Amino acid sequence: MTNLVLLAAPDGVLTGARDALRDLSALGLIDEFCWVRLGHDHDQVGHDQLSVAAELIKGGAGRPVTVQQVLAEHQYDRVRVCSLAAVLPGPEPGEGSVEGQERDLVDLVRRSSGTSRIERLRCVITRPGGTAAADDLGRDGWHTVVISPEDARGPGLGHQVLQPSDDPALIGGPAATAVAGLTGLWSGVPDAPLDDVAVPPGRTVRVGRVFFRSLDASAVEQAIRDGVTSTAGGLPAVRVAGAQSLRIGEAQPSNGIRGAGHDDVETATRTMADALWRKHGAVLRGPRVQPAPSPVKDIGALAALRMLFSFIWAAIKNTPMRWRAAITNKLASSAAAAVHGSVFGRAPSAYAVVVRGIRPDGTGADWRDWARASNELAGVIGESGGSGELSAGRHDLSTLWQDYLAGAYTLADGGERISDLPPLQVGADRAVLADPAQVVPGPQHRWKAPGQLGGADLAPYDLLGMHAAQARLNPPEGQLTPELDRARAGLDGWLGRYRSAYAVKVGQRLGRAVSDARDEAQAILSSLAQAGQDDEPSDDLRRKMRRLTWWMRGLLIGLAVVIGILLLLGGFEALTWETVTIAIVAAVVVWLLGSCAVFFVSQRELFRELNRRRDAASQTDANRVNLGHVLRDLNRLTAAYEQFLAWSRIAGVVLAAPFGGPAATGPERRLPASGLPLSARIGVAELQPEAVAKAATVIRREVFRAGWLSRPWQALLESAPGRLGPEAIDLAQSPERMYAEQAGEGSLLVRWADLLEFGEDGDPLSDGGRALWQAVGRSLPESELGRSLVASVRIAGQEQTPRSYPEFMAGLDQPAEAWHGQQLDPVGFGAEARVAGRHRIVSNWFRGTGHELSRAAVLVQLTEAFAAYELAAVPGSGTPDADPDRTRWPMPEIDEVY
Repeated sequence: MTNLVLLAAPDGVLTGARDALRDLSALGLIDEFCWVRLGHDHDQVGHDQLSVAAELIKGGAGRPVTVQQVLAEHQYDRVRVCSLAAVLPGPEPGEGSVEGQERDLVDLVRRSSGTSRIERLRCVITRPGGTAAADDLGRDGWHTVVISPEDARGPGLGHQVLQPSDDPALIGGPAATAVAGLTGLWSGVPDAPLDDVAVPPGRTVRVGRVFFRSLDASAVEQAIRDGVTSTAGGLPAVRVAGAQSLRIGEAQPSNGIRGAGHDDVETATRTMADALWRKHGAVLRGPRVQPAPSPVKDIGALAALRMLFSFIWAAIKNTPMRWRAAITNKLASSAAAAVHGSVFGRAPSAYAVVVRGIRPDGTGADWRDWARASNELAGVIGESGGSGELSAGRHDLSTLWQDYLAGAYTLADGGERISDLPPLQVGADRAVLADPAQVVPGPQHRWKAPGQLGGADLAPYDLLGMHAAQARLNPPEGQLTPELDRARAGLDGWLGRYRSAYAVKVGQRLGRAVSDARDEAQAILSSLAQAGQDDEPSDDLRRKMRRLTWWMRGLLIGLAVVIGILLLLGGFEALTWETVTIAIVAAVVVWLLGSCAVFFVSQRELFRELNRRRDAASQTDANRVNLGHVLRDLNRLTAAYEQFLAWSRIAGVVLAAPFGGPAATGPERRLPASGLPLSARIGVAELQPEAVAKAATVIRREVFRAGWLSRPWQALLESAPGRLGPEAIDLAQSPERMYAEQAGEGSLLVRWADLLEFGEDGDPLSDGGRALWQAVGRSLPESELGRSLVASVRIAGQEQTPRSYPEFMAGLDQPAEAWHGQQLDPVGFGAEARVAGRHRIVSNWFRGTGHELSRAAVLVQLTEAFAAYELAAVPGSGTPDADPDRTRWPMPEIDEVY
């Protein structure tokens, strides 16, 4: 509900009230208002006026406006028109009557404000000794409230009558606080005591007084909020079924010495990491095929004879090596040659990255280069007839990252999230890790690399990054500098502090899987390279083949000699031709048997080579299929490793400050040095470290229950699409899709990690902190614990020791029954009014508002409405004007009158 307050007053002493209201506005204690000047010398309000000049005061600054402009720019539900008047000793020179201008101003507002409800109030500032006509005090159709010229610390307490004065500086403070209460100007109090109250008939008045309290406890609120939500002292123990959990391990000291319970931390994190890897390890490794066994093939007699005579013919031609190559090359792996040729010919850089570990520029390759090379090789292998599904594509590992974070948060808050990743138990007690850095180290736990390594930050869970750094810190013998030696020692000490962290355990397994996949791809490519090359015969083999050639030639020459001799003996009839024929056949048989014996005995290595070639061909076919699977695994593992680094960055930020960093501290509430009456007090709660520490401990015991991280994490996840901009529109309906996001440069996941880590858009984690603190803040003010936090108050205008909270409130925090039967000082009432009890308070309008421990309270006490002529300021009311000493006119007792 929006309201506008128009304050109209003539120039003169009432400008002190305007200046005091401006000061209250500068302090942030009252809302904006418009000030309109009235009077004969300033003919600004009338029937013929097209615009009425005013001053809009907000935040202590005023700017010229017109009433019509203000009403046109905003739609107000209610417009309160308050006319100020002063009844002081010595009439205001030149004031005259402003009744017509008041009426015209209301008419103007009615015409310009549309459907806004209009409230009319006349507020009369008085001092003892002031005089006014009854017709000048009351207004027909207006509420008229005469401010009682008294001041008190609180209702029902002793009071003092204000001294007669017409000094604007002295009039301004009490008048401003009273007007703010009657018109609903106090911040946080949108309504006013006379809203929607019927105006009494005739020119009647009420007499009233206003009490106000403003307590600024923002410093205390911030201290207790930081004490509750901060994890600087470690993660809190949680409550499970009414019992406190155990805290395993203490936060690591600044010197890096391990705290107590380190072995328990090691066991807890290793157990959780093992459970995660058992559940998801198979997802990160594809299938492998085994080489088919080489079938034993029987060689028929005819095939054996063909092989024998082909060898004999090769021996005669002196080409046994060529014959051997022709026999063995039939079993050579043409597929291996094709694959290796295409890889080396079309993707030599990728081949060099994977096999030799060298970039094209000659520098060492890292795991990101392996990822890019595996993508390139996968495409080439697929085109060469390799295994299908080799393209990089998107790898949906959302379940893995949900479980990874669930494991981390379970270690931190003991919640039961996933049955495969149960919370820690120490005997019958639930347990949590005390140090968030032993779950997932945050940005503040990174190692700053020296200039020799590029000066980049290194996270403890980045295993592959650490291996690269260690390799660069271990140069060849004789090149180790003192700077590198110190950096190496610093890196080793830093790694030792976080060796037990859950994220480090997971990173070690994932990093080793990436390295193993790269090594396997390297081995397969090297094997294919070896299988794709023709084996050159050794010198020993050449010597053996030469001896075999001579043996075969010798046997053939011997056969020819024997046949020639037998033919000569037959020609000379030394032997019969029948005998010659039988002898020749026998010689041929002996030659054939001898050749076979020499061939099979000498060619045992040939048959072993044939079997090896058959096995190699089978292994090559398996390697060709496995290479596709390995390259896909390498691509998937490197993508998973990059996602792991991004999710670890996010989890590290969340665990380091689950509810955001310390709240931004605004400037301390400025307290006015003077000018406020006793009835209006502004205070600042004193910060008491012991009370804050005690309260934070008590609140943490009640607030942090098992699984408490789920709520701030879910709130953070749901806020991500709005913070990432239009590119994240697909995540708006289902923020859980963030788990499936890739982690390449410029991806939504990496941008979100950057946003959380570097705070480019405020503090996203503070949303969870505000939600938690709002729940605490609603119950804290009314509790004994909350009262203990504001037990000491420094009050504006008082230099002495801070006062207690009850003394500061002075009864404004009491129930309404405590204010019944009170009465105002009778100095402002005529004798008849006193006798009639007009000074009794019949209305106690109270409004209290607060934000956490800070609060504001307004109490407006009013009498019943009565005729204006009964006031002491009206001549003839029964109180003599010449004698302001009211002690000469004591109020008669009621019994004496009746």
